[in-house]
Amino acid sequence: MSVLSKLVSFPMLLALAIYKIFISPVLFFFGVRCRHEPSCSSYSKQAILEHGPWYGGWMTLARLLRCQPWGTTGVDNVPENITTPPLYAPWRVALWTKTNSE
Repeated sequence: MSVLSKLVSFPMLLALAIYKIFISPVLFFFGVRCRHEPSCSSYSKQAILEHGPWYGGWMTLARLLRCQPWGTTGVDNVPENITTPPLYAPWRVALWTKTNSE
């Protein structure tokens, strides 16, 4: 990971850590739970660390949009190998309508 990538990843990972420590327990108390395994925050952290902030961020966005009452459920791991699309079309790296276990 380059220095620039690390600089951009740090605030994203910090926001995830704050969410996991402070917000997630409150949501869990009120019965709000993730529909996927691993949880969305764990998925996001892994995607950012493995694929960098640009493509990992797009994977995170797609996962969060799928995590709603009419969305997908089940096991959805971060893909190990991705076909890297052009920088102007990063949405091609993410799964928008299904999990990768389907």
